[in-house]
Amino acid sequence: MVEQVTFQTLFQFLQTVGILVGVYYYISTIRTNQRNQQLALEARQTQMFMDFHDKVMSDPLRSSFFEILEWEWHDYDDFLEKYGSPWFGDEGANDLKPARKLIDVFGYYEGLGVLVQTSDINIELIGRFGGVTRIWDKFEPIVYELRRRHEEPSAWEEYEELVIRLKEFYSSTMLFKDDRVSRKRRREALGMPTY
Repeated sequence: MVEQVTFQTLFQFLQTVGILVGVYYYISTIRTNQRNQQLALEARQTQMFMDFHDKVMSDPLRSSFFEILEWEWHDYDDFLEKYGSPWFGDEGANDLKPARKLIDVFGYYEGLGVLVQTSDINIELIGRFGGVTRIWDKFEPIVYELRRRHEEPSAWEEYEELVIRLKEFYSSTMLFKDDRVSRKRRREALGMPTY
């Protein structure tokens, strides 16, 4: 009788140990998978950022970016006369070629806005690169007038949302200010000129 109780107790103990080992293995597997997924996400975001960087630094987009920053106009009609329409089918658009540069830059940032909204790329990565809000700020009155005239309230809205999120990010973090202050102090300590 003692042997049977000892055998049952030993068997129950081994079953319990087996279950605990299985649970531990399952939990460690889940944690490992979560870590691997996080690393894969970070790698994907880094790759997307590098693709973003390469595209922005490529000659056609970069030259378009700097060229459209030089554009000057008085109102929407003057803009149409000088550069063409940033919207297809706009009356008074005499030449689409200059406006095509604006469409290319806006279209690129529009796509980037979708990636930020779907959390496929981190807003901080885009924020560190800069220049995104500068274009929007310059052309915002043109976009608003285009929306009004064409009754298209969603025209370039993904780009606008990207700019809003970037400005919220800039205002919510001292990251960039701290980086500049720290860089300035390090440059001073090394006897390098500060700007």
